[in-house]
Amino acid sequence: MTGFRQIPILDLALAASDETKSGLLEQLRYALTDVGFLYITNHGVDESVIHGIVTAMPALFGLPESAKRSISLDNSPHFLGYSGAKSEVSRPLCHPIIIAKAMPGQLC
Repeated sequence: MTGFRQIPILDLALAASDETKSGLLEQLRYALTDVGFLYITNHGVDESVIHGIVTAMPALFGLPESAKRSISLDNSPHFLGYSGAKSEVSRPLCHPIIIAKAMPGQLC
């Protein structure tokens, strides 16, 4: 990660025009590859939905570890679910579930 002074803010309204879409994609590439974080504006998600998620998060993260493990992404055929601290790696296509389904018999 290179040095940065603020988390990039990407305006999804720029995706609506061919003239501004490539600039948005460059901003997205920078945010994901050089910074690792980003904020998104004009995403179209209703404020009540955002508020509901923010309100629910403390209860979700406050669950016992055993409850969170019961909904682990390792137990999901769709690779969706809880992943605990230090459980994810950045090796594309190297998750055992992906390998087993996409390339049977292959190892990472």
